[in-house]
Amino acid sequence: MKAWWVDSLDHVFPNAQPDDAPTEWRIAAARNEVVSLQLVVVSEAPRRGVVVDARGHAPLPAPRWRAVGYVPVKKNTAETPPEELAGTAPGLFPDPLLDLGSLSLEPGRAQPVWLTLHVPPETKPGSYRGTVVIADGDATAELGYTVEVAAATLPEERSLKVTNWFWADERVTEHFGVDAPYSGSWWRMIEGFLKNQWAHRQNVFWLRPYEWACRFTAYNGQLKIDFSRFDRWCQMLRGIAADFWLEGPFLTMRDGYDATFEVPVPVVVGNRVDVRRLRCDDPRVEPFVRQFLREYATHVKEQGMAGRVFIHIGDEPHGSQMEGYARIASIAHRCAPELPIIEALDVSKDYEFFDEHTDIWVPLLGRYDAHTDVISARRAAGKEVWHYTCLFPRGRHPNRFVDYPLLKTRVLHWMNYRWDLSGYLHWGWNAWTPDPFSDLEPEWGGGSTLPAGDAFIVYPGATGVLDSIRYEQMLEGIQDYELLKALSEQKPKAAQAIAEEVAPSFTDYMREPARFRAARARLLKALGG
Repeated sequence: MKAWWVDSLDHVFPNAQPDDAPTEWRIAAARNEVVSLQLVVVSEAPRRGVVVDARGHAPLPAPRWRAVGYVPVKKNTAETPPEELAGTAPGLFPDPLLDLGSLSLEPGRAQPVWLTLHVPPETKPGSYRGTVVIADGDATAELGYTVEVAAATLPEERSLKVTNWFWADERVTEHFGVDAPYSGSWWRMIEGFLKNQWAHRQNVFWLRPYEWACRFTAYNGQLKIDFSRFDRWCQMLRGIAADFWLEGPFLTMRDGYDATFEVPVPVVVGNRVDVRRLRCDDPRVEPFVRQFLREYATHVKEQGMAGRVFIHIGDEPHGSQMEGYARIASIAHRCAPELPIIEALDVSKDYEFFDEHTDIWVPLLGRYDAHTDVISARRAAGKEVWHYTCLFPRGRHPNRFVDYPLLKTRVLHWMNYRWDLSGYLHWGWNAWTPDPFSDLEPEWGGGSTLPAGDAFIVYPGATGVLDSIRYEQMLEGIQDYELLKALSEQKPKAAQAIAEEVAPSFTDYMREPARFRAARARLLKALGG
């Protein structure tokens, strides 16, 4: 049985072999941040019940260890040259992190193990050595690691706004045996989701449908809106998160990317409410939108959430949808200007239109590479700009697909700092297929499929969600952003120089883990000094 260290930015495939790989590892860390280490175990004989004993060195706690699972990728992400991929499909790729009491090893098959360590904020700068012992009877492998704790401290405050849209419909609840929506088991499931997201530095939480925020009822022929569900979200999040925002609901919906925006309007019929999808120009739409937004804005203030709730009109508006979008956005700005409109924008033009109708721009990364002047002018005017990724961009751009190198996931948030973007959005935190461990490429219509992992970055476990190696690197990338932000308050030129070195452009950025580690070490030194 052999064990060795591998950078946690590297993919480990089943056929990996040691080849004089290191048995000692060093990693630099700021105080109060989470760092990841990765080791690999290979056995010549089958083994069951292999014990992993990860030991820390006071005041550092013992790391948490998890086995890295393999999932099948049927085909590589389209429009991506081989040198931009982590491996060749079809094949098994590492991704889910499995909470196991012990390891099972197949002969000759590499088993990666992921170690997660939080450095307490009060830790004194210095070197702290720990060990990992892997044992099965008389077969033992021991590895050493050293955490170089810098004088730099990761701020507890979270200045980067991050949202991963999460789902709670049948494709999700069936994995946990949850009862109907809004039942006790449903709320407990949601609470587990929110705790996991907060632990990964997400601080914006999605209330997509109206029903997540309110209930519609009829009384004496009038529409009544009950916001007790919104209150429950706020109460639950206050028990989890120190500082958070709420995003939603969407005021419109559609059946496809190019379909017409429609508003789900609760029409009072006698003593009941009948929700009907109506065109944006239907005369019944504006009275409902006015009533909803005015009451929603009032309730937001009563809950102490003023300035912390965004709303959406319609996702990725374009083409013929713009007229309906403008109509609803105008109503929103008149009735509830204190509720900023935020939108994912899959466009590389129409900036004047969105300057009028959308308060927080979230352009798709890759669509505005040639329009950074527009983004810079908007930021200079004090307006917010985020970015988002989905099944695009591809190729030389960064993204968080399973078959992409992990540096592509991590560097997304260096780009947030590099171009003064204040947030990040992704649509698929847990849009699971019926079997997420065997199908990572759901159908997308027209015979096409999504890139592996685009639909989700966590997996369903026996008692809650399971993280992935992509998700852990996303967390560390967000931490990098906050460290850069902290350095910019002391030495803005130094922070910008390091960011420009790591990510000179949207397609030209560091791809070698060793170079990236060296640049990050300089960041810690500059901040700690």
